[in-house]
Amino acid sequence: MTKFLKRIGTIKNRFEFEVLLHSIEIPKNPLLTGDLKISLKKGNRMVETKGLYKIDSSKSQYILKEPLLFQATLYLNKKSNKYLEKLVNFFLLFMEF
Repeated sequence: MTKFLKRIGTIKNRFEFEVLLHSIEIPKNPLLTGDLKISLKKGNRMVETKGLYKIDSSKSQYILKEPLLFQATLYLNKKSNKYLEKLVNFFLLFMEF
């Protein structure tokens, strides 16, 4: 109900966003093994990097240069002419085989 009340007096707009992940830095840790994937979560939808990045305990920076595409609905407040805030979460997925 509170979401609905916040949206009174707003205009609904659909957007497609592209987030380009240039690199990620992870502290060196010999206990981290396997592969790494980046995931973006918005509501109940999730987008992941296509590539798997091999975790190397001697490295702390990983160059990705991989885009993540996702769609979101933003609401424009008519009075302030600003969009309401939206939360997007990024996750690191560590996979061991």
